[in-house]
Amino acid sequence: MTEKDPFTQVYEGLWAAVDAVPDINTIVRPGNRINFTKPDLTKREIATADLPELQLVLEGAVYGLHTTSSGSKVVKRYTWIISTGSFLSSDVLSLQWMLTRAMCSWKQYLGSLTWSSQHFVKRFDLVDETAGISNPEYNRGIKGWSAVMRCEVEMHFGTASLIYPEP
Repeated sequence: MTEKDPFTQVYEGLWAAVDAVPDINTIVRPGNRINFTKPDLTKREIATADLPELQLVLEGAVYGLHTTSSGSKVVKRYTWIISTGSFLSSDVLSLQWMLTRAMCSWKQYLGSLTWSSQHFVKRFDLVDETAGISNPEYNRGIKGWSAVMRCEVEMHFGTASLIYPEP
């Protein structure tokens, strides 16, 4: 069986950290957590019961291949998108706080991940956030407060383990 790739492992680990927070589970229904490792859950039509919504999307990476004589690194960016459907600032602020607290548990969910028999996650951080009334670029035009919280995950690998063997 093929080993699951590190990027997917991290994505699933970030969701596991959020799913472990009872307060988030109370506020954001399971069907309103858009996890792109599952079949398409994005709803074409948004109803009141579909909010608030939480998504985890991929944003890109910075690569350092052969950064040392034997190592390479990847700093992968993932972004949480909160769409409240509400104009009460407390609705977005409380979800931002819960998500911040959930991400503080990153070592529990990401620190034990392995690829090629090596632990690879070395650093996690929430790096920036934007919030405002609606954000159509990210939240499909849902009215109300929304927030975009970007995080970075730094991963280190032995370069030899990254190179495919010659045929």
